[in-house]
Amino acid sequence: LIMSALALIPSIDEAFTNNSTAYTVVYSILAAVAMTFARYVLCRFMNGRFERKGDIYLSGIGLALGDGVLYGLTVISTMSIATAINNEGIDAMMAGLTQNDTETFYQTLGNLVNAPSYLWLLMGIAFTLDVILSIALSAAIQAYVKGVASYVAIIQFASYISFQIFDYSSPVSIIVCFVIKMVIDIAAIAYVFKVVVREMNYAND
Repeated sequence: LIMSALALIPSIDEAFTNNSTAYTVVYSILAAVAMTFARYVLCRFMNGRFERKGDIYLSGIGLALGDGVLYGLTVISTMSIATAINNEGIDAMMAGLTQNDTETFYQTLGNLVNAPSYLWLLMGIAFTLDVILSIALSAAIQAYVKGVASYVAIIQFASYISFQIFDYSSPVSIIVCFVIKMVIDIAAIAYVFKVVVREMNYAND
């Protein structure tokens, strides 16, 4: 919604249209801030009520699955576009589109055509690791509420942006971005579970 509101400003809409990287960076920043705020609100609600380790981990899983809905919608959208192209043809789908919509359609279509098949496997692996990262960040936020840890939004942003700005047509770009994301996520998970979680006091399970 925020991105749609920003796109209503002509200068920003033009910048997003001409520079997809700028759009991705702004989107990742807003998504990281929103997700961190959601974790904070949830942990404030849980603080003093649900403080078992399992409760905190379950909250992280719930937020990750909610975030995963976006990934699912992307897959469904992609499959819908591919099915429509097969059934109706590109010309029929482009009928009545504005110039901006046509450019967006061509960009989306280009990504689908150029993306290697293994990209979807890597995205699945990345999402699986995101679930574990979400558990770790929820634990870190719980520690923040208790005055122990911080910088959760920065980690979330780095995790988001690292596997968003690759070139669909470049296997090297895809692999490099995937490896960077894995390093960021695994390092954050290891730090939270080995340092932050050990300093916290949980209620009895």
